Amino acid sequence: MPEKIIRQHKQTGELLVIGPKDGWIAQELNEGAVSYDPARGLYVGTPEGVMLLDVPAMKNRITDVGVVMESVSVYYDNNTVVSIVPHAGAQIAPGAKLISFQLSNSNFLDDAATSIKYRLREPGLKQQDNYVLLENQSQINLTGLEGGVYSLEVLGQINGVWDNRPLVFPFEVQIHWWETSWFRALWMLSLLAALIGIIIYRHRQVLRFRQVNQALTDSDERLRQSLRGSDSDLWEWHRQDNCFYLDNHGNVLGMDSEQLTVRFGGFPMHPDDRARVEQQWQQLLEGKIDSFDAEYRYQRQSGRWGWIKVRGRPVSWDLESGTVLKVAGIYSEVSTAKRLESEVSLLARAFENTSEGVLILDADEFIEVANRAAEKLVGISRQEMTGKKIGEVMSSGDARPATVAPLLAGGSSWTGERELMSRNRSSFPVWLNVSAMKDSFQRLRHYVIVFSDITDRKQSEADLRKLANYDVLTGLPNRSLFANRLEQAIAQASKDNSKLALLFLDLDRFKQVNDYYGHSMGDALLVEAANRLQSVLDSGQVICRFGGMSLSFWSIPAMWMSLIACVMRCCRKLLNHLASMAESFLSPPVSVSVFGQTIPSNRKT
Repeated sequence: MPEKIIRQHKQTGELLVIGPKDGWIAQELNEGAVSYDPARGLYVGTPEGVMLLDVPAMKNRITDVGVVMESVSVYYDNNTVVSIVPHAGAQIAPGAKLISFQLSNSNFLDDAATSIKYRLREPGLKQQDNYVLLENQSQINLTGLEGGVYSLEVLGQINGVWDNRPLVFPFEVQIHWWETSWFRALWMLSLLAALIGIIIYRHRQVLRFRQVNQALTDSDERLRQSLRGSDSDLWEWHRQDNCFYLDNHGNVLGMDSEQLTVRFGGFPMHPDDRARVEQQWQQLLEGKIDSFDAEYRYQRQSGRWGWIKVRGRPVSWDLESGTVLKVAGIYSEVSTAKRLESEVSLLARAFENTSEGVLILDADEFIEVANRAAEKLVGISRQEMTGKKIGEVMSSGDARPATVAPLLAGGSSWTGERELMSRNRSSFPVWLNVSAMKDSFQRLRHYVIVFSDITDRKQSEADLRKLANYDVLTGLPNRSLFANRLEQAIAQASKDNSKLALLFLDLDRFKQVNDYYGHSMGDALLVEAANRLQSVLDSGQVICRFGGMSLSFWSIPAMWMSLIACVMRCCRKLLNHLASMAESFLSPPVSVSVFGQTIPSNRKT
C-alpha cells in the first residue's frame, strides 16, 4: 500500500514527495481517478472518497543525504539479531562477534550501483578524519570492537556528487564484566601479587636448598665409607664440565681403574634405553623431578650387555637462579636381579595361563595359591579357596573329603587317575599329579597338585572301544568281540566239562530288499531283526552280527539233553519272531554246531 507519492522531474531530477501530512486521507488510490480544476486544485480518488490536494503547499521532505540506514544485523555465537528499523543510540548486547550495517541509496529511482564512504568515531578520543571508501558496496561490517559508545558516519552520493554532510548513526557496544578495563586491571594486580608470592617462595626454596646442600656435603663422606663393602659405588656430575666422576672400587663396570671420568653421552648405553634415560636426566636438571632413578643396559668390555641401576639427587644449586650445579648418587650392577625377575615373571605367566589346574598347599594341606584353570575346574573363586583345606573344596569320587598325604604314602610324588567332585559339579575324572616340596633340612613345606579334567578323553576311549567291538548299525557285538567271547566260552566249557551250542542265521532274499526298496529300508529291516532276536535271548546267550545279513548265536546249557531242548526252543523263538515280520518275505536258514559234537544242519524256510 502506498505511503507517499513521489514525482521526479526528468530534466532537472527534482523530486516531489507527497505524504499524509499533505492531506492524505487513505492508503490507496483509485487508478485513473484524477481531476484537475485550475480554480480549486488537484482531485484524486481513493476508497475513502475524493481528496483535494493543495499542490503549491506541498513540501519535499526527502533528506538531502545520499544514503539511508536500512538495517543493522548483530551476529553472536549461537544466533543473529536483526533490526530492520534501526534507531540512533542502539545498544549492542555483550558477546557480539560481528556488526553489519546495511545501507541503501536515498534516491530510489536511481538504479546505479551504490558507493559509500565511512568512518567510525569514538567520542572523547582523537580520531582520524579519513573515510574508508567502499566501491559498489552497501554493507559495512565491523568486528573486534571494544566496549563503549561509537558514532558511524557515512557519506553517500547524490547524482554522482558526494554528500557534504554525513549520515550519523550513534550506537553503544556493551561487553561482559570480565572484559572491562577495571577487571583487567584487577587481573594484572592479581598476577603481580602471584608473581611476588612465587619470588618469595622461590627465595625460601633457595634457602632450603642451601641447607640441604650443606647437609649432603656433611654426609657425603659417611656415605662413601658405608658403600665400601657393598656392591654399589658412588658417582657425581658437575655442571661446569658436564662430566660424570665415578668410583669403581667394587669393579661394577668391569674396568681396572678405581676412578672413572665420563662425559655426558659417553656411556656405553643400549640405543633402546638412551632416549628414556636422557629424558629423565633432563627433567632432573630442570627441577621437574627430585631424584634420578633409572635402570638401563650397558655394554661391558667383553661386548656383552648387562644391566645397571643408577640413583641420584641434586646436592648443589646456584643460590641466585636455583640451577642444579652438582648431582650425586650410587650405581649398582643388577644383571642377576633382572634375569631372576624375568624368570619369575615368565614362571608366573606360565602358572597363570596353563590349561592344567594348579594348587599349592602348605604342609597342613591348606590352599595358598591357585591358578585360573583350577578356579574353573573346581568352580570356586581363588579368593574363596585361599586359606581353606583341600578337603573343603574338593572330594573324591566316593564323596569323602580329598586328602593328599595318603596318596604320597611317604614318597615325594604320585601320578594317576582319580575321580573328583567339586562343590558345584558332579563327579568327574582327572589326571592327578601330586608332589611334595621340602626345604634344605628335608622338612615338608608345601604340596603341589597339578590336575586336568579327562572327561573328554575317557568318553573318546569309550567311543573307540564301542567302535572296535560293536556293529555300528545294529549295536550288536561284532566279529572281533564275538570271537573273543566265544573263545572264553569254549575255555570255560572245557574247564566245566559242559556243552556249548553255536547257531548261525542267514537272511535269504535280503539282497532283493536292498535292490527293490533301497539300502535305507534294508538297514531298517536288519535293525528290526536284530532287536527281535535280542528280545528272545536268555541268560548266558549272546548274538552278534558277522556282516552283511549273517547273524551268530551261542548258548551254554548245563547238560546234553538240556542243550538239545535249549537249541530247539531258541530256534522256534528266533523263527517265530522273524516270521512275525509280516511285511517281510525273508526266510532265515539256521545252522547249529555243538562244541565237541556236531548236530545235523536244520534248514527251515
